[in-house]
Amino acid sequence: MTRSAASFSTPGLAVALADDTATTFKATAIDQANNISACSAGFTYVEDSTAPAAPTLTDPHSPANDNNPKVKGTVTTGAPTTIKLYKNPTCAGANPEATETVANFTGPGITITVAEDSTIDLTATALDAAGNTSPCSAKLTYIEDSSPLETTMTSGPGAQTNNPSPSFEFASNQPGSSFKCRFDSAAFGRCSGPASSHAPPTPLADGPHTFYVTATDPALNADPSPASRAFSVDTSAPETAIDSGPSGPTNDQTPSFSFSSTSAAASFQCRFDAAAFGPCSGPGASHTAASALAEGAHSFAVRALNSLGTADPSPATRAFNI
Repeated sequence: MTRSAASFSTPGLAVALADDTATTFKATAIDQANNISACSAGFTYVEDSTAPAAPTLTDPHSPANDNNPKVKGTVTTGAPTTIKLYKNPTCAGANPEATETVANFTGPGITITVAEDSTIDLTATALDAAGNTSPCSAKLTYIEDSSPLETTMTSGPGAQTNNPSPSFEFASNQPGSSFKCRFDSAAFGRCSGPASSHAPPTPLADGPHTFYVTATDPALNADPSPASRAFSVDTSAPETAIDSGPSGPTNDQTPSFSFSSTSAAASFQCRFDAAAFGPCSGPGASHTAASALAEGAHSFAVRALNSLGTADPSPATRAFNI
């Protein structure tokens, strides 16, 4: 191609090149006497019409309690240099949320700001050094969760129990929560029961106890005020004593007995001979035969039950003869 020096310097010489090619240009100058200069140094021009591949967003993971998450990802072909990040599912809009280097995108991440308890779709495009823009990436949905977390007790013993291995059930107001449990002053640890339940790993001693449980939701929010329940274990059986009533020979066919227990709040069950134990009939701690007993040998038995229903395993007995 031969052109005047004026058009070479301004506005320049237009040449047609194929897409995605590298072309090296050199030139000589000719004066009016047709003297030809030495050849210039070469200048290589790279024509790049190929857009890079869409980037892939990998972070942030969610749900999370983070209003300033870092967006990270990967790039593949096209040697992109710049990432444009959008807060919509289609890379729409002239003003991206952020424009950063690929190094920041694949390395420490691009920090963005999101509102509390919000859900946003993140997308990105990649640009190469020639200004080619990739297609829009697949969206990554980020859920910011700062909602207060509450743990509630749903079942378990009341104020007293005769079960030294009581089981408790509990729940959270956030689906998918995990739980940690403890009895008394032990450290919080993994709850042992199936689903949302827990029982002590070893039987509890008689006396007062407290069960605690705390929830952690999928965004790693922990309940700052664990649910708790105080209760008392009492596995001791009361002792029973017969205080008055016939012993040995008697001519009373409807004898009456009085009795007592080591448990002040005890109730009693009575029986004559081989009958089944049943509620004692008399006022207070006393019992009288419901009908006249036949002449011959008889026995009276009484057992105390504490407030939790635990019965004296060795009822008090008295033999007598009518």
